[in-house]
Amino acid sequence: MAVAPILDNHFSPAYQYFLGVLFLLFGNQLEVVWVAQFLLGILSTLLVYSIACNFVSRTVGLLAALLFTFYAPNWLYEGSLYRASLIVFLELAAFRLLLAAGNRPSWFLLIFSAMVLGLFMQIRSNNLLIFPVALYYLFLRVNTLGKDKWPLLTGYVLVVVMVCTPALFWVKEVRGKWGLYDKSGPENLLLSNTLDHSVRTYEHNETYQEVLKSIPLETGPIFKYVLKSFLDHPLEFLVLYLKKTYYYFNNYEIPVTLNFYLFQEFSPILGWGIPFVVISSLGICGGLLMWKRKGWTLLHSFFLTVFLIFLPFLVLSRYRFYSVPFLCMFSGYFLIAIQEWLKIKNLKAVASSLLCVLGLGLLFETDPLPEGEIRIDDLANIGSVYLNNDQTEDDPLSFNYFRRAHELSQSLKVSLQQPKKIRRLFHDYYLFQAKKYFESDERKKGLDS
Repeated sequence: MAVAPILDNHFSPAYQYFLGVLFLLFGNQLEVVWVAQFLLGILSTLLVYSIACNFVSRTVGLLAALLFTFYAPNWLYEGSLYRASLIVFLELAAFRLLLAAGNRPSWFLLIFSAMVLGLFMQIRSNNLLIFPVALYYLFLRVNTLGKDKWPLLTGYVLVVVMVCTPALFWVKEVRGKWGLYDKSGPENLLLSNTLDHSVRTYEHNETYQEVLKSIPLETGPIFKYVLKSFLDHPLEFLVLYLKKTYYYFNNYEIPVTLNFYLFQEFSPILGWGIPFVVISSLGICGGLLMWKRKGWTLLHSFFLTVFLIFLPFLVLSRYRFYSVPFLCMFSGYFLIAIQEWLKIKNLKAVASSLLCVLGLGLLFETDPLPEGEIRIDDLANIGSVYLNNDQTEDDPLSFNYFRRAHELSQSLKVSLQQPKKIRRLFHDYYLFQAKKYFESDERKKGLDS
């Protein structure tokens, strides 16, 4: 059983098993994870190229792969203990195998596609909503090819269910009751659907705390509360979801535990990548152009689905990783269309398209939090990491980050300052210093003398 003894096993066990296999095969070293996730990034890039080639051309595939490769947050999460890299790889592998199974529906391809889709679905509970899209696509393709669809589709469903079921038994065994793979669903659903939700922060606001006084934090009651709130305040919910949509495509990389901008201080190369606003602006225009020329495709269906599965929840930087490969493919298609228009000197089409991209770029221009790109919480987290490790020489670094947090807090409006948190940070720092001195050899030497 992939169980973290001290923690509450909040998330799906799939990534824990992935790490367990790596450590079993290659030793219990973090470098093994970084190398494995770097290789997953390479494979994901190749899959982006392959999928784009299948839909359009090799040139579009090459452009899409380059855009995907140079999206810097990919590099950040490949070097961290997060499941983002594995999720994107499984997403693209499931998509590519679904294409292959739809074009040549043999039992081998269908079983292989169902196995990978099942793995993708169980690595995050939201991913279960991909299944109807995949099944409907196969239904249409098998119908088109004149195959006997029901045995093929029934077998496909059975394989997906067989792959997904063991992790559900893990949920029952570890958490004591049946549920979805991720335990955080009700919490995220509630706090991201309160009318005072700020969209770009993960905070338990006043409404969230008030609701939990009368409603248990379980999927059914929370869903009923959100539905009732929507029916009572439809216009407010419309505004909330428009804000979510805007910040989903905004250039600012919304942080939770990892802050993309703070990590640029450790690895400046992160600042050399392609900004998300480039990919989002080109991608939206390219997706609409492809829809106009080729009609609605599986690319559009997957992109829309992975956007919608997070819209009712939190809008964070790493959650839009699902959309990045498809935006890159749409972007590549758009750039090739521009090149074709230039060849035939269709300057009107070029000018209008570039104006659309520029307009979206200005609309989605970076809009960070009131604290700026780096929050007080980010500085506090990094400082705490330095303080709690075993290397005493890192303690001054901890103090420096706490001091930066203090200076940032002082620079904000009074309503945004966090004096209690700052006092707690310095209290923890000096308490740790006192404990380390109390347990150190220096104190013992002083007592002996």
